[in-house]
Amino acid sequence: MKLAASTYMFWKEKLSFSKLSLIKEAGFSSIEVFCLKEHFDWQDLAGISELKRHTSDLGIEIHSFHAPYNEQGSHDISSPDTETRKYAVQSALAAMETLVRLGGSSFVVHPAMSSAGMGRRRALVENSVESLEKLCAGAEKLGVRILLENTPPPVLGSDPASFKEFIERMSASRLGACLDTGHAFLSAGAMRPYLFKGLKLFEIHLSDNMGSGDDGLIPGEGKVDWIEFRESLRAVLAHSLEETAFILELEEFPGVQAMKKAKAWLEQLLGKGESG
Repeated sequence: MKLAASTYMFWKEKLSFSKLSLIKEAGFSSIEVFCLKEHFDWQDLAGISELKRHTSDLGIEIHSFHAPYNEQGSHDISSPDTETRKYAVQSALAAMETLVRLGGSSFVVHPAMSSAGMGRRRALVENSVESLEKLCAGAEKLGVRILLENTPPPVLGSDPASFKEFIERMSASRLGACLDTGHAFLSAGAMRPYLFKGLKLFEIHLSDNMGSGDDGLIPGEGKVDWIEFRESLRAVLAHSLEETAFILELEEFPGVQAMKKAKAWLEQLLGKGESG
C-alpha cells in the first residue's frame, strides 16, 4: 500500500518547487500530477524538465498523472463531436509520453465529462469505449497502466452500474480502476456498490464531502463513512490491494500540519504501509 498526494490541491496555480516542497514537508514522497494546462503543461518541454529537476531535488516520486482536463470539455473522450474526441485522445497520449519521461506508470482517465441525458447514453458509451481502446493501445506500447475513474454525478460513469459496465467492456490487460471516494459517496452514499470480485483497483482517490457537492475535504471532515470504506475493501478486495496506491486528493491545500494529521489518520485507518 502506498499513500501519496495529488497536486490537484494546487490546481489554481502553476506547479512549482514551493508547492512540491509543501507536499514533501507534509510527509508525502509520492505524487499524482493533475494535468491542467495552467497547472502543469504536459507538452511544455521546459516545464517538464523543471518538474523532473524539482522532484529529483526533493526526493519525490511521480506515481501517476491524471489525464488532461478542463471545464470546457475539450478533453472529453466520450464527446459527440469527432474532432473533440480526437483532440482528447491525442492530448492524453501526449501526456502519457510525458508521464513515462518522468518515471511514472499509472494514468487516470474519466470515461466521460458530461451527463448522458436526452437519449445520448448509448452513443456516449460507445464513443468512450472506442477512445479507451486507443488509449490502451498507446499505453501498451509505453508500458503505462490506464486507470478508469468513477466520475462525479451526474456525469456518465458516476453510478456503480455504469462504472462496472465500462470496466467490463474493456478487456485490455493494461486497464485497471481508480475509485474516487468523494464521487462514490455523492452517487451511492457508500463505497461497497463500486467494489466487485475481479476489480483491478490500482488507485483510490481519498477525499470527503458533505453529500451535496464534490467538496474535496480531508477524510474525516465530511460525511463519508470511512469504517464502511475500510471494511468494504477488506471484504471484497483485501487479497488484491498490495499494489493499490491511496492518493489524497483535496480541493485546496489545507496547510502542512493538517496534511500531516490527515496522513497519520489515514495510516491508522488503512494500516500503515509504504510511506509515500
